[in-house]
Amino acid sequence: MSDNDKYICRFKYNKELADERDLDDGTRHELELQYIVMSVLFDEASVTKEHGRLKEINRLVEKCETKLQELWGFDYDPSRFSYWYEIPGCVCPKLDNEDLLGISTNIYNTECPIHQPELVNADT
Repeated sequence: MSDNDKYICRFKYNKELADERDLDDGTRHELELQYIVMSVLFDEASVTKEHGRLKEINRLVEKCETKLQELWGFDYDPSRFSYWYEIPGCVCPKLDNEDLLGISTNIYNTECPIHQPELVNADT
């Protein structure tokens, strides 16, 4: 049993897609590690209420999604990010954002504790 087996990961990589894309063992291991990181971030988001930490978790989730696209061999495309609206505590409209996957538009809820827009000075 490896150290990675000690954490129950809420995400798993798609083995059929890995086979189809002919990913080597090293890349599959890196995918497993990224999904563990994502799981830890989601677990932390489910218990923290601190706005600054939730924003940092969101930034780290986006970083993981970038790495996942790279590991899978996909072109970098933030419009294909989908974990951001699945972060525990996010109240942004999930179905609307799923429908927009692949389009560079996201729909946010202004009451979302994670994606709440920063206040902008109205005088500028």
